[in-house]
Amino acid sequence: MTAIALDASFETPSAFTKAFKQFMGSSPRGYRSLYAAIDMTTQKIKELPMIAPDKIETSLPDLPLLFIRKYGGYTQSSAKAWKLMMSFIKENHWDLSKLRYFGISHDNPEVASEDKLRYDAAILAPEGAREKGEVGRQIVKGGKYAIFTHLGSYEGLGEAFNRVFLKWLPHSKEVFDEARAVFCEYFHMEYAKTDPEKLVTKLYIPLK
Repeated sequence: MTAIALDASFETPSAFTKAFKQFMGSSPRGYRSLYAAIDMTTQKIKELPMIAPDKIETSLPDLPLLFIRKYGGYTQSSAKAWKLMMSFIKENHWDLSKLRYFGISHDNPEVASEDKLRYDAAILAPEGAREKGEVGRQIVKGGKYAIFTHLGSYEGLGEAFNRVFLKWLPHSKEVFDEARAVFCEYFHMEYAKTDPEKLVTKLYIPLK
């Protein structure tokens, strides 16, 4: 640091640091740490395996859903929401095998604070079904979606989404549509606790 300061005609290293911070918005040490972190992140992205969509659906229909929303970290909020949704399903005596199950994580945990994260546990609304208590109704807008399959535990969904957004999307010619929600469709949920390797999850990524 001293050699750099003197080469740049600053009388002291502290004078160089002050000028650097005013110009760059960070100290030399902070600037170096930032770029070290960027290099590390870039390397991690390079090491992610590529993922390919099962298909690009150009005209997915609108999905009328019944849902329960919970706030907080997604692991905890999803468990609370699904516990309540399953009680609502049993109360209505619906056949579990004939329902379609969806999860909507509305917020990026890297951006929003944990208490602001919104998770919806949802089912495709059966004919004649009505909202009750915490159960509301919403429509997920259809249109163009890239659909991916994740096999195995829900704990691997984070990496699957990283592969989609950090690996596939930048290399594709597609444009992400921020106006519509990213959502999942769950299959074989009965194995979540007993045999998670049998779980199948479809990831729906909205595209323009």
